[in-house]
Order: sequence, then C-alpha cells, then structure tokens
Amino acid sequence: MYVGKLKTRQGGVGLIEILVAVFILAVGFLAAARMQVHAMQNSQGAYFESQAYFMAGDIIARMRANVDGVRDGAYDNLSTSGATSDPQCDSRFCTPAEIAQQDLFDWSRNLVSGTNDSSFTPSLPSSSTLTANGTVRRLANGQHSVVLQWADENNEDTAGVGSLRLDLITEQ
Repeated sequence: MYVGKLKTRQGGVGLIEILVAVFILAVGFLAAARMQVHAMQNSQGAYFESQAYFMAGDIIARMRANVDGVRDGAYDNLSTSGATSDPQCDSRFCTPAEIAQQDLFDWSRNLVSGTNDSSFTPSLPSSSTLTANGTVRRLANGQHSVVLQWADENNEDTAGVGSLRLDLITEQ
C-alpha cells in the first residue's frame, strides 16, 4: 500500500477565468447599449420625417383647396417665418391671395412661434445653426415644390440637416 503524497487538483474556477468572463460580459453589455442608443436615434429621426410629411401634406391640401390662389401665384415663393401676420380669414371673407397668407400663417405656426410663448413646441427641431423652415416654390410646367428642413443632429450622413421635398402638379 502506497501512503505517499496525493496530488490535489484544483476544485474551482481560477481568477483569470472569472476576469475573462466578466470582460466578455462587459463588452456584450456595451454593444447592446450602443445598439439601443442607435435604435432610439433612428426612431427619433423617423418621427421627425413623419412630422415633415404631415406638414407638407397640410400645405398641399390647403393649396388644392385654394385653386384660384395657386393659379394667381399666391403660393409662389412662400417661406415660413415667425413674422407672418394673421389675416384673420376665419372671421371674415378673404380673397384667394389672403387665404394663401392665412395658410402660410397657419403653416408657420407649426415651426416657429410668432410670440415669445415659452410653452410653444415646434413640430420639427431647430439648432443654433439651422431654424426649421418650410418653403413653397413654383417650378416649370405648373408644378410646385414643397421643401421642409430641420435640424437632425443624429444623422451624420446629412451633416445634421433633415430635409423633405414633395412636388405637386397644379396645372396640366
């Protein structure tokens, strides 16, 4: 019978194995967090684009309702601004040109505040270098182009500018 020393084996996990497992888990958690942040940024960008589509559709519907104003050029070269005045067409009869100014006033109110209203929240964001804006331009062949621009800080591909353009054929 041999009564010598028995070799003992390690019975647990070593410190190195634990450190490697924690490192792998940390890298996995960081990757998952980055994916979550990226998904939230894309979701915000999609929200702004849907707001832009809504606003472009709004002015296009107003133009379709005011055919005489479109034909007379009342919508040519319009731009949103906080300085637009309210022609108050909701309380009196207005000409097609005045209706176009009312449409511009109402459309502008979605982007900029005419007063220093602290509770105003624009539909599209602005930044220190770009104020959200909308324009309507008359093109050749009886077409109009509606363009909206806004600050899209999360979109590195477009240098922080979100843009949407829709064209409307108004004459044949």
